[in-house]
Amino acid sequence: MGIATDTESEVMDFLHTEPIHAERVPPQNIDAECAVLGALMQAGDNEEPFFEIQGEISPNSFYKTAHKRIYTACTALVGRHEPVDLLTVSTVLEGENTLEGVGGVPYLNKLIDACPTTANIKHYAKLVRDAAIRRYLIRECAKIAAMADDQSNDVDDVVGKTEAAIMTIRDNKATGHLVDIKSAVTATLKRIQTLYDNGEAIIGLASGFHRLDLKLSGMQPGQYIIVAGRPGMGKSTLVQNIICNVAVEQKKGVALFSVETSWEAFTMRLLSQASGENFQSLRTGNVSDWSALAASTARVAESHLWVDSSGGITPAEIRGKLRQIQRSMEIDLIVVDYIQLMRPDGRQEGRRIDIECISADLKALAREFHCPIIVCSQLSRKCEERPDHRPVLSDLRETGALEQDADVVLGLYRGWLYDKKIDPKNSEVIILKNKDGPPGTIYMKFDMGVMTFTEVNV
Repeated sequence: MGIATDTESEVMDFLHTEPIHAERVPPQNIDAECAVLGALMQAGDNEEPFFEIQGEISPNSFYKTAHKRIYTACTALVGRHEPVDLLTVSTVLEGENTLEGVGGVPYLNKLIDACPTTANIKHYAKLVRDAAIRRYLIRECAKIAAMADDQSNDVDDVVGKTEAAIMTIRDNKATGHLVDIKSAVTATLKRIQTLYDNGEAIIGLASGFHRLDLKLSGMQPGQYIIVAGRPGMGKSTLVQNIICNVAVEQKKGVALFSVETSWEAFTMRLLSQASGENFQSLRTGNVSDWSALAASTARVAESHLWVDSSGGITPAEIRGKLRQIQRSMEIDLIVVDYIQLMRPDGRQEGRRIDIECISADLKALAREFHCPIIVCSQLSRKCEERPDHRPVLSDLRETGALEQDADVVLGLYRGWLYDKKIDPKNSEVIILKNKDGPPGTIYMKFDMGVMTFTEVNV
């Protein structure tokens, strides 16, 4: 028997019965509840029927209190690997002094007679679940209405809790199901065979920087990636290069939330990167090759890229906008530039706590939308106080939560900013943290003219 995670337990418990303040009877399907229980008590020592519905319902999914108790007794018997039938269920209930309260042995017999087969138990369980979800929605909507009516509640907090209530159900339908190890091994081996046949070490979304992709095996779904550096190191430019590679070259869906840079400035940089035209020339209209610019403009315009430059955006606002985008395209990559300029959902509690909350929410977004998220972050001044100014993981600004939450942390370093004798193009992307792979340094050249990083051989 599997043990539910905290998230799974929370999702299953949303189906508990509370008084619903409504004039009409709450949604319920008593016949389906009876059918599920009757089917289980026909199973005997065959545990398969129970395992078929275990991920769909819990005792709290049942509307009638008696049915909750009977299902709980069935669950206890399966957990002890004992047969589930009239005798064993009645014995468990009698031991709890609840047998008469559920209707006694005659009622249990009635349930068995109502469904003498286990064949359709999964369908019956779905009907029970559907009714429970409707009750949950009615209850939550009543709570949300009360919150919205209370003027002391922050409206963003109300919106966030509304979305969370809906996502509790949506997420449970899509994720969190149990997988037996045989199926997991088979699927994993098939994946390994595919990678071997393709001869490719990059299993995630490619950033367009081959050496970096080899180190990271690509950007993985649900991965939280931080790109960090002091001002002037090129964080935004590197991230925009990745956006160009993913959205324009690979034609994948990208959503950028640029808190610092306007969409006009971002578009100008993107066109410079895509066309190779000098950025300053574009800014002044002194274009050297209009045909190349026109061709690049067409490619950029056809890409699946959304840009939002709202100042002080919150994670809840990002979530809402991502859902809007998701209606028209699949989101393969989320980018936030940068975290220190965001606002937390709800009341602000101090900068350290705010950043911790924002970081946790951004990490949750990556999992919720099942795609990597890249988040730019400032580094503290500590690196400027050391003889070697290269960043280390503890330089992440304001809180250790960033270091802890991130799956990957990339630190940018340009020695020229500290020593003018160094070639201003020389740059390093230092892998400070790589949860599923080795650290290392990727050496690059930074061409400020066309706002582009390129990998170099060392």
